[in-house]
Amino acid sequence: VSRAYEYLDAGWWELFDEIGVPFVLSYRNAIRGFAALRGWLAQRDVADERPSAVPDSAGVELISGTPLDPVASSHWLTEAGVAVARNGSARTAGEAAKLAADIGWPVVLKAQVPGLVHKSEVGGVVLDLADVAAVESAAEAMSLRVADAMNIAPAEVAFELQRMIPPGTELILGMMPDPTWGPVVMLGAGGIYAETLG
Repeated sequence: VSRAYEYLDAGWWELFDEIGVPFVLSYRNAIRGFAALRGWLAQRDVADERPSAVPDSAGVELISGTPLDPVASSHWLTEAGVAVARNGSARTAGEAAKLAADIGWPVVLKAQVPGLVHKSEVGGVVLDLADVAAVESAAEAMSLRVADAMNIAPAEVAFELQRMIPPGTELILGMMPDPTWGPVVMLGAGGIYAETLG
């Protein structure tokens, strides 16, 4: 569903048609379409199953309104057959350096603090670290920077490390159970553009 149809050239329409994705230009028409589909499914006596957005087997704790832990969610995606870059969590700069060596070079270092979503806004992301000394130094500096920005103690800043991957298209993917529609999936431009274009 999009309101940005004026920005889409013919190539996009052809792509959606080719891959069989319905594309609707207004929220009103989309809602009418969903309602018609639900009515059609009811007439065909299709079971109204609403699977959990995240299965119990994922082993993650779901707290309403709170993002999933990145390492736990990566594990869940891997179990579901989605390829993700190797990652892991560390509590200290020393642990981060050891973990990075195990993951493989180069790595990305990201701050992990409960409730911190927009990491780059508080200096919580450092790219392309290529050795143990670089990771340890970056982690120590990051803990001070993020702690200052969030008014917390540096010891409260943990770290996620992830293997760097070649440049590509960044996407954002979100899922939530909706009381009316069941599981809902959101897909869009990711990274720093996730909210800029929203």
